[in-house]
Amino acid sequence: MALQLTIGTVMIILSIVLAAAFAQMLVSLKGRFNAWIVREPHGIKFVAVLSVAIIWIQVAYSIFIWSWAALFKGIGAFGSWEEALYFSIVSFTTLGFGDILLPVEWRLLSGMAAANGLLMFGFFTAYIVEVMRRIHKEQVRGYPEED
Repeated sequence: MALQLTIGTVMIILSIVLAAAFAQMLVSLKGRFNAWIVREPHGIKFVAVLSVAIIWIQVAYSIFIWSWAALFKGIGAFGSWEEALYFSIVSFTTLGFGDILLPVEWRLLSGMAAANGLLMFGFFTAYIVEVMRRIHKEQVRGYPEED
């Protein structure tokens, strides 16, 4: 049990660090293009920024999911990458079909993967909302907001 909790905790910590790094990269990218973003026309720029942010976040989710799959494959929980990836996606998204299960000696990791996914979805949802709120506010004012 302690091994499962340790491995799961390390995975969650690594994903938090990775999420923070991805968020910081988006902040840097926004800072680089902020003057362009706040100038007219706003509509297409808002769509472009939102699209880039969501694609970037999807890349982060893919890394999280592949990392969990690599863990599951590495501990020998699944015989194929397809099974490991499928289970990782189902767990990380908290879908939890239950058609494929971890072996009993590793089953605590499934809950930790689900908790990790829930945390990441919440973090990035809040992040997108805040970025879009700030961009809209800056576009209405016509100049970038100071950090």
